[in-house]
Amino acid sequence: MNENYKERMEKEYVFILQLKDPAQLERAYKKCKIEQWQFKSASRAQPNSGVIRARSFDDKKFVLTTKRYVDVSSFKTSIENEIEITKEIFEDIKYLSPSGNIKVRHYFKIDDKLQWEIDIFYNDDGSIFPWCKADLEVVDELKIIPDFPIDALDVIPLERTPKQKEFVKKLYVEKFYIYKSDNIFPLDMNELE
Repeated sequence: MNENYKERMEKEYVFILQLKDPAQLERAYKKCKIEQWQFKSASRAQPNSGVIRARSFDDKKFVLTTKRYVDVSSFKTSIENEIEITKEIFEDIKYLSPSGNIKVRHYFKIDDKLQWEIDIFYNDDGSIFPWCKADLEVVDELKIIPDFPIDALDVIPLERTPKQKEFVKKLYVEKFYIYKSDNIFPLDMNELE
């Protein structure tokens, strides 16, 4: 087996936050520009669903990931396999894929095992879009979710109302993802996260 190949179980909580003060992002212990292009299969609820994606980290490191969705409780769970690739392979996947995104991820340590990852997206004029995605990867389900590392004007929780689900779907379609063609969308628009 290739020593660059890594398989792991990913469990994460995903929140959507409305930023109160973008200057608070400067408290992150590190940040990274991530460009991601992907092929996404059927809805999480269907068998054999998942995603194949290529990511560029600060245009220095390039990673191919396969993600198989598995049973979920209050958090999203998948089995991920990763391998480093060349910039040329990344560019080929970018060229071929129907969708992707470009974001800046800010990392905030909680303790030795946990950290918040806050994904920031930008408007066309380069200003920060006011809504962001906050991920917390965990080994096991938590009884108490740690405080967010930044203040939020609004939080869309894990358990969402139909109105919140519709709003989140709109965020993913209109701001969080780039679709190369109007007629290319994931099979289930409810599964954009």
